[in-house]
Amino acid sequence: MSTNPFGFTTWGADLVRIAEPITARTPNTHAPRARSLARNGGVTLQFDGGRVTALVHSGASASVAHLEFAAMAPAVATALRDELGSRTEPDDAIHAALIAAGLRPAPVLEAADCSCTARSTMCVHVLAAAYALATLVDHEPVTALTIQSYGAAGPAEGAAPDRPTPRWTPSPHCRCGTTTRCPPRPERRRAPSPHARDRNPGRPRAPLRRGRIRRPRACARRHRR
Repeated sequence: MSTNPFGFTTWGADLVRIAEPITARTPNTHAPRARSLARNGGVTLQFDGGRVTALVHSGASASVAHLEFAAMAPAVATALRDELGSRTEPDDAIHAALIAAGLRPAPVLEAADCSCTARSTMCVHVLAAAYALATLVDHEPVTALTIQSYGAAGPAEGAAPDRPTPRWTPSPHCRCGTTTRCPPRPERRRAPSPHARDRNPGRPRAPLRRGRIRRPRACARRHRR
């Protein structure tokens, strides 16, 4: 009997439930393709606390998927710390003990985004990232704690809250070089040329110069005939 390559541990099964929620009435049509990408090594994962960036290669194209997980609840972190003791790697027994205590150690996906043009949030690249993450958690269950910011130091008392990273990036031609958008420069208005066409119908036009109209030589000979 073949072993399921995704979620054969309870910690990895929690990640599979993100790609395959139990409440879904119909299966996701992108799931087979996503599992194939994750199984064949088409997903590269990068971690930054609770943020996971996945570079997904599908044929000749590549997309970047971002998954952001919520921080672990304080009650779950306290109970997990008591269950772990001196160990650093959780196992299925610890997961079962937390569930029996009425706690939820499963990671919670707060936001997901992808650089592809799919209209659905759970596109094939986000699903492939979830399956690849489940495979990694099966072999290294501590990853399930890392993406939930378990053991991360909280902000110090009296410290200012972190400001969100501005989405606007200063350009090299910016006058101030800061992360704030420069004020718009005042528009320079040029004096209207006397030969330009008058665009304001209410403005009085300059008097036309009267005189003999000079025609080209060929045109003048034609008029003489």
